Amino acid sequence: MKFSAFLYERPDFEQFKTKAEELYEQLDKVTTKDDFLSDFKAVNDQWNEVLAMYQLAYIRYTMNTKDPFYKEEQAYFDEMVPEFDAVHHRFYQKIIDCPWKKELEEVIPPQFFRKVENQLKLFDPSIIEDQKEENRLTSQYVALLGSAQIPFEGKTYNLSGLSKLRSDPNREVRKKASDAYWHFFEEHESEFDSLFDALVKVRDRIAHKLGFPNYVPVGYLQMNRIGYDEKDVASLRKKIVDYVVPFVQKQEQLRKERLGIEKSHYYDEGIFYKEGNPLPKGNEEELVQKAKSMYQAMNPQFYATFEMMEEKGLFDLVSRDGKTTGGYCQFLQKWNVPFIFANFNGTSHDVEVLTHEFGHAFQAFHSNENKEMVIESLAFPTNEAAEIFSISMEYLTHPFMEQFFKEDTNRFLYKHLLDAISFLPYGALVDHFQEEVYLNPDLTPSERRALWRKLEKIYQPELDYTDLPYLDRGGKFVRQSHIYENPFYYIDYALAYIAALEIWMISLKDASKAQAIYLHLAQFGGRKSYMELLTEGNLHHPFNSDILKEIMTTIENETAKIKIDEKDY
Repeated sequence: MKFSAFLYERPDFEQFKTKAEELYEQLDKVTTKDDFLSDFKAVNDQWNEVLAMYQLAYIRYTMNTKDPFYKEEQAYFDEMVPEFDAVHHRFYQKIIDCPWKKELEEVIPPQFFRKVENQLKLFDPSIIEDQKEENRLTSQYVALLGSAQIPFEGKTYNLSGLSKLRSDPNREVRKKASDAYWHFFEEHESEFDSLFDALVKVRDRIAHKLGFPNYVPVGYLQMNRIGYDEKDVASLRKKIVDYVVPFVQKQEQLRKERLGIEKSHYYDEGIFYKEGNPLPKGNEEELVQKAKSMYQAMNPQFYATFEMMEEKGLFDLVSRDGKTTGGYCQFLQKWNVPFIFANFNGTSHDVEVLTHEFGHAFQAFHSNENKEMVIESLAFPTNEAAEIFSISMEYLTHPFMEQFFKEDTNRFLYKHLLDAISFLPYGALVDHFQEEVYLNPDLTPSERRALWRKLEKIYQPELDYTDLPYLDRGGKFVRQSHIYENPFYYIDYALAYIAALEIWMISLKDASKAQAIYLHLAQFGGRKSYMELLTEGNLHHPFNSDILKEIMTTIENETAKIKIDEKDY
């Protein structure tokens, strides 16, 4: 069945509640492992049905935020998800002390019960209305981003559509495009500020109602950090400042030399080569076919999953009016398929996002295919583990990039490796900013912007925004959707990058071994924690090892080997 034929029907809350209560009564009476498992499956099936409709409505809403039907359905879920969660929370209370945990590990892994313990700490009836408000605010943020209609050179663009122009080789073009891009955020500055201020306040209120001193521990519980804490993350941020930031500064000087400029302005950030960044050769359909051919050459399992997704219409890749920004992969457990959402814009990011999101899609499909029961909370690993699969896929495909970039392949590979390293300080910056914001929830919007700019100078000291006041007063964070929608998510990318780049280092010596590690870890999916997956793959833990230093040495050596034509300097 194609995605377009997936049937949506709004779930009826009262029916859900009545059925759930009947099942919970049955759970109270079970006396055997088999009866427990039977009732557990019944509850899980009912919950999966609700989630399927929620996911389907969200996907179709983000595909077109102007669609009145799905706009109304998204509003319904913003209001009702906390109510559904409250009912389902009773299920968690009933199964946390299950006496058959050990016997059921193959079907219900320990990771599920760990996540349930976290969820039990995160719920109280008193926060339901606050959760509804949080949902409404994040949906307003998504809609505000999706509303962008930016006039430029006689055409109208959304935010994603301007990205290619912001990295145009013509410096004047990219300055004008960057000005238009940032003007949208400055024009709506008060709206973005009020939304974020309201989100900080409501999250802080939730934390206090749950008995926490501030939102930071709540954020860690929501992200299901298992096996490490805030001190470990702070130690990683310090390693990034010590080992990565100096390397990025060195590369920034080389970039300016390549571009032939003495000073890098805000409109030069997106440009890597004087003649322009490497662009993929082909439109959306051609890139999909090239990816399909690549996966056929790489591994039959990769190919089978990609082909299935293409046949079922599980890609929405083109940027268009009304479509929200960004990219994601959803796993629709009702139909046991992943869905990839992206905004192609003719830049190298098209190839990066396609391989990245396919990494998520492959993991979700591979780890849940033919399973006796798909448990939604285990369909994907926790985020820092899930991103290992997406980022690894980007770098495992390096040997096949020539079919996408032709004569510009080396320029892409060089840029892509440095993009990975340049991301680490930014990821640490976002995380540090959020920690400070939620430790100090009474900061004013202007104080938050000043905080962002202060931290930028620690993690990204190369940035000079003196000629754009909006950025110089710290407005850049507003465009980072994770800060609004998924607090404390962003460091997960940095954690995943370290593991993914270790897999990439293995691939330099033995591609088959690296793929074998990838496939081995993918079979576990969300049934193991981040730290457990690292151990399972014989990968280093980032907090108590020197793996980051080893990665930096390898990156420096590998980028030095890549030959780039003299014309690019």
